[in-house]
Amino acid sequence: MKHYAQRTDPEILHRIRVELKKIKVLFHLVAFCPGNFNSKREYKPLRKIFRKAGHIRKVDVVSRLQHEYKTDDMKQDVLSETRKKRKYISSFKNNIPDFQRIIRKYDKKMKKYFKRTDAGCFKKYLLSKENEVEKRFSQRLRLRELHESRKLIKEIIYLSPLSKDVPVDVKYYHSLQDIIGSWHDKQMFMQLVRKKRNRFHLQSIKKLKAESDKDIKKLKLFVTES
Repeated sequence: MKHYAQRTDPEILHRIRVELKKIKVLFHLVAFCPGNFNSKREYKPLRKIFRKAGHIRKVDVVSRLQHEYKTDDMKQDVLSETRKKRKYISSFKNNIPDFQRIIRKYDKKMKKYFKRTDAGCFKKYLLSKENEVEKRFSQRLRLRELHESRKLIKEIIYLSPLSKDVPVDVKYYHSLQDIIGSWHDKQMFMQLVRKKRNRFHLQSIKKLKAESDKDIKKLKLFVTES
């Protein structure tokens, strides 16, 4: 947090979001194991930080794709998004002291709960997530569920450093989530472009559609061969 306050770097913001995702995964783990813990309620203050960072991150992704797919007539939209980004960054930085207090509070609180999470429960939770991912990709691929599948994959990746008794093929899961992430970004941008209803966008939409289809073929091939 303090590094982002000093330097507005998208990579630092990305790392903040990743760390918040890791905390959420640990909350899910604690809620899975015996004990009175409501992960949804407890994560609520941290979700506010995650969403504020997400607003900034989305503008960065859209700007990158706008440049990549040369949707030049959307420049006005990009300027508007850039102005929004400045507002989001300003708001985020102003709230950093409060965010840090929230995180420090949860750091102390969660240590107490983590002590109750034994190795057996951890192993059971991790295996349940791996089985769920395997089940999703062994059946007919449902595109509308891919984003949720990616969240499951990230849970496994984030928990893998804690895994001693359960071998995790981290390289496989990273490759899987990278393909889905590439597909998801294109889908998000394609919806944005379609909303403009501009005939000059047709070529960009065709390109996005073709590359999205390639991502899905790549995903199916990767799952089949792995």
